[in-house]
Amino acid sequence: MPDKKLKYQEQIDTFDPDLTGFYERDRDSFRFVHKDNDDERNFLPAFVIDENRTQNNFRGFGLSFFEDETKAINRYTLLNNDMPNIHKKIGTHLAKGFIESEDGISDDANEFSHFTLLEYEDVEISGKFSQSIRIYND
Repeated sequence: MPDKKLKYQEQIDTFDPDLTGFYERDRDSFRFVHKDNDDERNFLPAFVIDENRTQNNFRGFGLSFFEDETKAINRYTLLNNDMPNIHKKIGTHLAKGFIESEDGISDDANEFSHFTLLEYEDVEISGKFSQSIRIYND
């Protein structure tokens, strides 16, 4: 891992994290967001949005993204089927952007194309994303 401080470094360190597999990378990315582009929840980690949430893994201080648009939409559909009010927490739209190596470190994508980005301190990633499509219809 490069010698750069992560956002939420102190909180992440409490988990004694194994960051093997986390590297700086350039990649197209998709993220669930709320309708309002300025909604502060759009680019905050889950553990920061909900401080009462059970904190059992350092990844909750990272941001969730997807590499593949179709797989992201499919994942949203599965989540919505299991938790019909999930749109209130994670949003109703899918934003597209490009993450660069100087933004932070991320792991390999899983079978859903999901990966976690641990942002570097002083990085503001929201400006790199634009809303692309509405994925929830009420």
